[in-house]
Amino acid sequence: MIRAVIDTHVFVSALLTPGSNASAILDWVRANKIELLVSRSILAEIELVLQYPKLAKRHRMSPEQIREFLDAYARIAQITEEKMEVRAIKADPADDKYVACAVEGGADFIISGDHRLTELKTYRGIRIVTPGDFVEIIKAKE
Repeated sequence: MIRAVIDTHVFVSALLTPGSNASAILDWVRANKIELLVSRSILAEIELVLQYPKLAKRHRMSPEQIREFLDAYARIAQITEEKMEVRAIKADPADDKYVACAVEGGADFIISGDHRLTELKTYRGIRIVTPGDFVEIIKAKE
């Protein structure tokens, strides 16, 4: 099974744009076609971002609903221990948590909507791709 780290941009896009590539990726996670790798700090970032007033107006989820949404993914994900430190994204070191999670969890992919991550392309054999590219890869394998 493909193991992947999915960044905050993808989670937000999936919620705001049903039917999008990001939404399809989360559907595959729920259908157990992709193994989600995540860390507590990634989950915390997603929760924080989803509570931004501008986004909250669009998705209309309460803080409790956001927690339930993330808890559902945490239950089916492999949660990494965050013991590894990585310095791969010089322009935005906060994004290193995605790379560290991927390395620690043995990911095949990091799926990201953040150009700072996707510009890296690969890290220690882990492919860093956009949601659109990932969907194309999966469809080509079917």
